[in-house]
Amino acid sequence: MNRKDIEKITAARLGVPVTTVEPFVQAFLETVSDCLMYGHHVTIQHFGSFRPWEQTSRPVRNPRTGEPCMLEPRTSVKFNPGKTLFEKMNADLLEEKQV
Repeated sequence: MNRKDIEKITAARLGVPVTTVEPFVQAFLETVSDCLMYGHHVTIQHFGSFRPWEQTSRPVRNPRTGEPCMLEPRTSVKFNPGKTLFEKMNADLLEEKQV
């Protein structure tokens, strides 16, 4: 699923044209990106939280040549699902265990 798919599904659920939803989805994604870029945590209640984290430099191998090299330090993003999302995704598994 990509951004366009999210826009189409959201527009269908709200009963509005896709062109109405596009700027809201774009603004949301830009806001989350900007917050993470400046080192802030983003928490969406009942969904999950995004947080930036610094990956350290580490030795790796070039898969084509097998030559060892160092991966430069960089900033990445971690996502932790919220309790509601986690339960929704695992509802079938949790129901099977209760039976």
